[in-house]
Amino acid sequence: PLSKKGMFAGLLICFARSISEFGATIVVSGNMPGRTQNISTAIYTSISSADNSSVIRLSFYSILMAILSITVHNILVNRKSR
Repeated sequence: PLSKKGMFAGLLICFARSISEFGATIVVSGNMPGRTQNISTAIYTSISSADNSSVIRLSFYSILMAILSITVHNILVNRKSR
């Protein structure tokens, strides 16, 4: 019970870090839309096909998810230090 907040904070940091993971995804599972494609590989596919509107939209979502997870982490850390 005492470690629940710390474990959740660690999970959020791992999630924020994994958003940008590209190389391991391509090497291990490939880029199959609907099966193994994540947001990083979707951005790569959109860049390759010159679909700028999708690149902007997906990049915005990626940045938004990272900001939200870091914000939640900071809230948990501040609550933990009280």
